This record gives sequence, C-alpha cells and structure tokens, in this order.
Amino acid sequence: MKKLKYVTYQTFPSIKANSIQTIENLNHLTKYFDVELIFPLRESYSSDKTEIIKNYYDLDKNIIFSGTSHKLPFGKVKIFEKYLFLISHYLWAKKICKKYKSMDKNYYFTRSDWVFYFLSKYNKNVIFECHQLSKLRKWIMKESIKCEFSKIIFLNKYLLEDSGLNIDEKDKKVKILHNGVDKNIFKIKDSSTKKKIVFSGSFSRFNEERNLDFLLNTFKSSELSDYQLEIIGGSTKEVDDLRNKVDKLMIKNVKISNRVSRKNLAKKLQEFEFGILLNSNKNTHSVKYTSPLKFFEFISVGLKVIAIDFPAHRVLPNQDNIFFFMEDNKNDFINAIKLAEKTKFKDISLQNISLEERTKEIYNLFGSARPEGLEPPTL
Repeated sequence: MKKLKYVTYQTFPSIKANSIQTIENLNHLTKYFDVELIFPLRESYSSDKTEIIKNYYDLDKNIIFSGTSHKLPFGKVKIFEKYLFLISHYLWAKKICKKYKSMDKNYYFTRSDWVFYFLSKYNKNVIFECHQLSKLRKWIMKESIKCEFSKIIFLNKYLLEDSGLNIDEKDKKVKILHNGVDKNIFKIKDSSTKKKIVFSGSFSRFNEERNLDFLLNTFKSSELSDYQLEIIGGSTKEVDDLRNKVDKLMIKNVKISNRVSRKNLAKKLQEFEFGILLNSNKNTHSVKYTSPLKFFEFISVGLKVIAIDFPAHRVLPNQDNIFFFMEDNKNDFINAIKLAEKTKFKDISLQNISLEERTKEIYNLFGSARPEGLEPPTL
C-alpha cells in the first residue's frame, strides 16, 4: 500500500479541535495509505505511544505515531510564545523535512505551513490544509504552490479568495473542502427530547472566550423557561467556574457538564433538538474562515443548528437546517430558536458530509499530480 506521512507541528494527544480533526482524518485515510504521523514531543504531556493515543481518541485503525525530540523553546518557555512558536516551528520543519529529501515513494500531508514550504522545495507530492491566514502564510503558500506537485486544501471559499493566490479549483492545485464527520460514530437519531439545546466544545478559542455569558444571560429570560440548555466541555476549572456563575445567577434550566469522549458525545447528542454555534467576533478565523467540527456532529445526528450570523457559518452545507441570530442579540437568538422549533429538520446526505467522502477527495487530489515513477491513486 502507498505510504502517507503526515508531518505536523501539532502535538498529541490533545483536546484541541485541530488535533481531533487531524486524527479523525488520518483514521479514514488508512483506507488508502499506510499512515505515519510525525510530530514534535514539545509539551510535557506529548506522547507517541500507540496505546495512549489510540485510547485517547478511540481509534480503531493502525497508524504509526512517530514523535520527534524537541529541544526548541516553544512549549517550554511561557513568554513571547507567539514569536517562539514561529522560530521553533521553522527550525523543526527545516530539520525534519530534510530527512525526506531523498525519499521518492511517499505522499505527504500537513497543516504546518513551513513543512509545506520545505517539502515543496524538495518537489514532494504534498498537500497543505489551510485553516487560517496570515501575511507570512500567504507568502509561504504563494512560493510553495509554484512547485509542480504541491497542492492546497482550503476549508471554505473565503480562505481561497483571501489567500492572494491567482488560482482556482479547475487547475487541480487547490480544493475547497469543508470538515466532515465520522458517520460510524455520529448517526441520525431516532428521537430527541424536545426543547433541549446543547453547546459542546472548548469554552475558549485562540485565547478568546466563546461568549458563553451571553447564553447564560439569555437563558435567564422567561421566554426560554421551557427550554433546557446543556453546555458540555471545557477544562475542569472552566466547568467549575461556569457552574458557579449559573448558581449565582440562579438559572434553573442550564446544566454544565464535563467533557466526554467522542463516542459518548455522539450518544449524548441524541438527547437534543438544537445545537448552538457560538464564537467571538474578535478573531477573523472565527468570523470568516472556520468550518466547525461541532456543526457536522450536530447535523449528522439530526439537530437543528442555532448559529451566530457570521460569513463562515453562511457557507456551511445544509443551510436549511441552520437558523441564524445576530451577535449579542437576545431577542434574535430567542426568535431563531422559536423558528427552528416550528421547522422540521430537512433530510441530509450523511455520506456527503462524512469523513469517508472527505478523505476520498483528499486521495483524489493527491492523484492530480505525482512524482516520477509513483503510481497515481486509483479508487
């Protein structure tokens, strides 16, 4: 079987959505490749032990986990983290990619822009998955995509439009590809408890709170007294702090729950009628570039989605099942819930939003360009 090396400056295991997204995609790419995940052991909790990672993510496929030593400052020094990340990322990518300079029979996949840059310069068949933009990343992509076998996946159309690349999908060098869901875990429910609403996921993003205070203050309203909200996720401290807020506000219809495993989350979501997409407008990625994993989890089990009206949410698939509200507008939020309650969930194609379909698209994109002597992918 063909070999795929996923080289990334992420760390594992991790509760972060980017790590979950990487692992779930690799789990499905094992259908087409022998997969190896190469990453730095840059945190005290980092591990490449197969048993630890497979148990953490409930993995059922064989992936080789190759952690590399990381004697660079990021992850160890807690000041100037932004700059230490850039420097450490560059040095790690340069060193690790040099090991693959003379290897011809591999495919490469990454979310790390410097990995993309160096593998492109070595003329490798490499795909970079772009989740957000910066001036530096735009320059790296512009330089790297010139290489014959380099390709880029963008999570939504705005990322491609704002990338500054004068290229479109017809050239088979770029692909717009939203996130997906594991349909073997998240399945359409048979029934749900009416008027139950869920928010699941991290309580903050890019060090910015997700505005959960807005939810608490809104659910104090008498108009939502018949509805039940459950907020699932966050660290132990975050959960305790939020529970204290609920108690102080004397809100009776809001429950705060600890984070659960992916499989248990899939079962838990079966209880609800609505799922909430909530972010802060303080980060461009949240407003314009995100393709939230939780959205695909919600609709895959048949939840109607109550979403803040951001451009990124307006280009998600299955718009018939999304009900929008203006940021920080309580009345608008309540009206969105009331409208959703009156609206029947529109049937979806679970296959179209599945990781199975997504990884097939990734596989096909690899086949659009190939190093000399490497057989093109065939399905």
